[in-house]
Amino acid sequence: MRQLVLMTLLFSSLLAKVYMGKIEPIQSYNIFSQTSGEIIFIDTDKEHSVVNGTLLKIDASIEKIQQDAYLKQQKNYKRQMKIKYNEYKKVKNMTAINQVDKDALRISILDLEYKLSDLELKLSELKNTLKHKAITVENLYLRQFFVNKHDYVTVGQKVAELSDISKAKIVIYVHKDDMHSLRTKKIHINAEPTQAKIIKIARTPDDTYVSSYKIELQLKSDKFGEIVKIEFK
Repeated sequence: MRQLVLMTLLFSSLLAKVYMGKIEPIQSYNIFSQTSGEIIFIDTDKEHSVVNGTLLKIDASIEKIQQDAYLKQQKNYKRQMKIKYNEYKKVKNMTAINQVDKDALRISILDLEYKLSDLELKLSELKNTLKHKAITVENLYLRQFFVNKHDYVTVGQKVAELSDISKAKIVIYVHKDDMHSLRTKKIHINAEPTQAKIIKIARTPDDTYVSSYKIELQLKSDKFGEIVKIEFK
């Protein structure tokens, strides 16, 4: 039924060269968790308001313990490498030490280098994980959360929906007969001239509205959800 109403509005507006559109936030975002764990903080009071700061935090206690262990292990490996490398420098040219022992010492150094390299990769991955344990935003309108405190989230789980309401947009489908000199015309909304501007024009007809082209307008407005009439004059 809703689709029938929208189609009726569209085609009736095409005949009158008046287009119907809905005022929407300029951009909307779905936020997904990039790590797993229990939510230990979530600011549900900030729903339906503009947020600057932390939306939620995911427990990072295990990762921090693991990071400390990795750092201690890294320090130990570096100490061992220094000792073995200094030892190798002393014996590599000594004829009294057979080549088998020299090679064994060199192999042990290479093994430590590999272990250290692997550990540094793990530390880098862990650092990236810890970075995503808190989700922060700047000047975005929090529409809603999809999780609660103490929920366990996994990678890829949707946690929040936000919008940039600093500007607004209207998407309309303009009949091909109205496409000529479109950027030179003044945009009227509800019969009033505005400072709205075209930011996107499709270069090919729409798949659904085959005789029309998708146009995106940008404007200053906070009347989100309002259906308005658009004319190009």
